[in-house]
Amino acid sequence: MVDDRLLAGLRAGNPQALRSVYERHKQDVLAVAAAVLGRTAASEAWDVLHDVFLGMARNAPSLSPDTNLRAYLTRAAANRAKDRHRRMRPATTAEAAEAVPSDEATILDHLERDEEAAALWQVIADLPEEQRTVVALRIWGDLSFREIAEQQSISENTAQSRYRYALEKLRKHYQGVER
Repeated sequence: MVDDRLLAGLRAGNPQALRSVYERHKQDVLAVAAAVLGRTAASEAWDVLHDVFLGMARNAPSLSPDTNLRAYLTRAAANRAKDRHRRMRPATTAEAAEAVPSDEATILDHLERDEEAAALWQVIADLPEEQRTVVALRIWGDLSFREIAEQQSISENTAQSRYRYALEKLRKHYQGVER
């Protein structure tokens, strides 16, 4: 119901509706973009986020009244992230570095969390693009396999298989790490 009101506001050109949609869905869009990009460079995911919302703002009057905003945004994020991933150059260490806290205990906690997150993102990055995209749309986009299949122009069984293969690779990786 909230998205219905926001969609009506978007279609009418209401800037507050755009702001509300952004606040409501930006984390999902960022998560999908980061997963599809397969890297931890936050600036790339933020660029995708902003591209997606600019595109939505431009196309808002032509959106169907029954548009599912979350699905629309996460699909757009997956598509833009895939395009960007194909064109990307590898990030330099300086570009990928983030600010580190100053006290020693916090630094150690920060580094440990960063190492775990980096390892997870690397495993995700190592997945084939098709599997990364299905995982991102399923987990962070909260799309059904039918919606993923339609968006990716594949069968529902293929979407399920790609998801299953990706999860199996993630399981194997973590089983190997625990040993």
